Amino acid sequence: MTKISGDNQTESVGASFFNALVIKLVNASGPVQYFAVHYTSTGPVTLGPNPVDTDANGEASLTVTAGTSTGTATVTAAAGALTQTFTLTVQ
Repeated sequence: MTKISGDNQTESVGASFFNALVIKLVNASGPVQYFAVHYTSTGPVTLGPNPVDTDANGEASLTVTAGTSTGTATVTAAAGALTQTFTLTVQ
């Protein structure tokens, strides 16, 4: 699992983060298609619809909205035993 975009963003209270959190799953045969990726969070954010299935390119994309308080949030994407962590800041 590889992070494609969305890590280390900062956004104002209540606003949507500009970039979606995107991961890519690949195996020896190429992109892993239509595999469920579960996103979880700690901190002041609200996650979009979840889980997200990978697309034909093996990518899963999640939208995130800043919560009503400031602070740092951690969002973890998990697909089977594989994980990636994103850090977001709400100001």
